[in-house]
Amino acid sequence: MKTTTPLTFQQISEKLNIYPANKIGKSPDGFREAAVLLPLVEISGQIHVLLTRRTLEVKTHKGQVAFPGGMMDPEDQTLEQTALRETHEEIEIAPEHISILGHLNDRLTISDFLVRPYVGIIRKLHEGTLHLKNQEIERVFTVPLDWLANPEKVRIERWERQKFIKLMHFWHYDNEIIWGMSAEVIAELVEVLYGRERFEKVPVSPTTMEEFLAVLNTQH
Repeated sequence: MKTTTPLTFQQISEKLNIYPANKIGKSPDGFREAAVLLPLVEISGQIHVLLTRRTLEVKTHKGQVAFPGGMMDPEDQTLEQTALRETHEEIEIAPEHISILGHLNDRLTISDFLVRPYVGIIRKLHEGTLHLKNQEIERVFTVPLDWLANPEKVRIERWERQKFIKLMHFWHYDNEIIWGMSAEVIAELVEVLYGRERFEKVPVSPTTMEEFLAVLNTQH
C-alpha cells in the first residue's frame, strides 16, 4: 500500500468543519437521545483513537469495545454536553481538557438510541487513564488513526438483517475486536478524512452475523 503523510489535528478540524453531517431533527417514538465522543489523542507524535472495553456488569453491550458516551440527562443543554459529561464520568477526562472538532452522522441503534458521535481532541491525557478500571470500563486503550485507515487492516462483511443488507467493518487490534456502532463511526471518520475510496478495494466477506457472534462468544 502506498503510504500517505499523517494528518494533523488542524487538517482533521478543517475536514470535519466542511463535512455535511446528517442530523435527525427529532427522535422517533421510543428512541432516546444519546451521544458518544470519538477521542483523538497524540501519543509519541502520532494521532490515536481512544477506545474503551465495557465490563460484563453493564446493562447493554457487555464486554464490547465502545466510545465513552451515554444517554442525554435532563441537565444537559446539548448532546455535546452529554458526550463531554459521559466522558468525564467514564474515563475521568474533564471537559476543559477536550476540544470538540465537529460531529458525524446521527444514527439509530438496535437498542433504541439516537446517537450523535462527536470528534474531539484530548489535550491532556493523564498517565493513569490507560490503566483505569471501574464498574463500567474494563479497559482503556488507543489505536493509531493511520492503522485504522489502512485497507489491509480492516475486514468488511456483508450482513443481512430483517431483509436489509449492511456492510459491517471490523478491526482486530491488541486482542480487541472493534465492531458494531463503534466500527461504523470509525469507518465514517476514515471516509471523511481519507476519502470515500479508501476501503473500496477491500474484499467483502460473506460471513453471516451468526457465525461472527459465535466466534465472538468464544473470545469473551
